[in-house]
Order: sequence, then structure tokens, then C-alpha cells
Amino acid sequence: MNQAGKQTKAKSGTYPSHNSILCPFARFVVLNDIPIMGQAKKFKASMAWIITKYLLTAGMVVFISEVAKRSDRLGGFIAALPLMTLLTLVWLYVENQPEEKIANHAYYTFWYVIPTLPMFLLFPYLLPRLGFWMAMGTCVMATVIFFGLFALLMKNFGIDLL
Repeated sequence: MNQAGKQTKAKSGTYPSHNSILCPFARFVVLNDIPIMGQAKKFKASMAWIITKYLLTAGMVVFISEVAKRSDRLGGFIAALPLMTLLTLVWLYVENQPEEKIANHAYYTFWYVIPTLPMFLLFPYLLPRLGFWMAMGTCVMATVIFFGLFALLMKNFGIDLL
């Protein structure tokens, strides 16, 4: 910036913010022409989109964990909201996926949540008795078993989850 507070161009002809904001890998992927079968621009755009999705999605996880540090109840409430599912539905819609695929994602998410619910009661019970990692491992195994049993049960009602 000059003394008047106006943005000035660097000697290379670009604004200096490009080099200071983007890490070297992201700058390479997003800004450089990468000749892959003559579709460098398409590749750059898709990589930029994937990086954007990762950053926004990861940002939500970090946000929820930071809220949970300050308030168990509010952190649990936000974590219980279907934020990741809603974000996934938005990503599918923005990427022009068929409505049937988007609807199926919401439908199957409903059925897949049900057998995971016992884990949220089992984990607090096991944590003081087994420690974090053993409680987590036991909960993962229990969830897999619950899911298998639930899928077998639902098959009797014409709902195929596996």
C-alpha cells in the first residue's frame, strides 16, 4: 500500500496478497497452469472447489469442538443438528447431482442414524470405566453390530440398507 492507503501492484504485476495468503501447495494447485490432458483450467477449478469444500466442512467441525469446550449443552446441541448432512445436500445440489441422488442421500441418512444412537448412551457409561480409547473402540464395534442387526431387521420391512 502507498501512503494514501491505496493498493499498489508489486513488481511482478500481481497484488502481493497472493503470495502471503496461499500456502505453496494451494498456490501451485490453484494458480499455476497444470497441463493435464489439455484441461488445466478445469483441473484448477475442480481442485479449488474441493479445497473450498474441505475448508468449509472442516471449519464446521472445528467450530463445534470450540463451542463444546465452552458449553457441553450448546456443543452437543450444535453437534446433534444435521449440519454435515445439510452441507452435503448443498454440495450435491451445487454440483448438479440428480434430485433422486440428493433425495436418496437424505433418506439413507435417516436410516443410518438410528443404529448409531445407542453409542451416545454407551460412550458416557464406558468412558470412566475403560478410558477414552477403549470406550471409543467398544462404541465403534457396538455401532457396527447395531447397524448389522438393524439392517437385518429393516430388510424384513423392505428397506435394504446394505
